[in-house]
Amino acid sequence: MIEAGACGKPVVASDLPALRELVPADIAGDVLASAAEWPAKLQRLIGDASLREKLGTVLRAHVRSEEHTSE
Repeated sequence: MIEAGACGKPVVASDLPALRELVPADIAGDVLASAAEWPAKLQRLIGDASLREKLGTVLRAHVRSEEHTSE
């Protein structure tokens, strides 16, 4: 997840605490509570290039923030 975000790729994740922190659903992607949600969310990303670009850009900035990098 961190690698995908650092490369500017949008992600869809299961609703687990560690993943929720990496993928803030309100700004950078989708965190899904059930398996039934996956097909629709993936189709949405597949069909919308501008959404993929927007989410990837936001996620890249989030992952690269001080919160997720060590120096």
